[in-house]
Amino acid sequence: KVQRPIFVDLIQLHDDIGKMAEAQERATDGDAVRGMLESIQTAVEDILYRQGVEPFRNQAEAFDPRRQRAVTTTPTEDPALAKTVAQRLRAGFQSGEKIIRPEIVTVYTLRTDPRSAE
Repeated sequence: KVQRPIFVDLIQLHDDIGKMAEAQERATDGDAVRGMLESIQTAVEDILYRQGVEPFRNQAEAFDPRRQRAVTTTPTEDPALAKTVAQRLRAGFQSGEKIIRPEIVTVYTLRTDPRSAE
């Protein structure tokens, strides 16, 4: 009984993807494909929302390892940028206060001059 709403939502998403695939056969431009992919993404977000899971993006510029995961770094010579978010790659997802997946980001790291160690 608990899983039934998820199954119903996934079946609806399956049907929607089928309709989009049929429409793709008639479409000839890349904008149609992009629109269909965005539509799938929205449908998945709707399914998650009905299960109490919501996307989030931290508004603060400082990197927060409790809510974000840095997958890569960008070197900077500006100390003010060190340990701040350079780029937001993927939204995080949470259920209430519990993080399901942290936001995926790129973080600035301070570039050290190798000549200064001499």
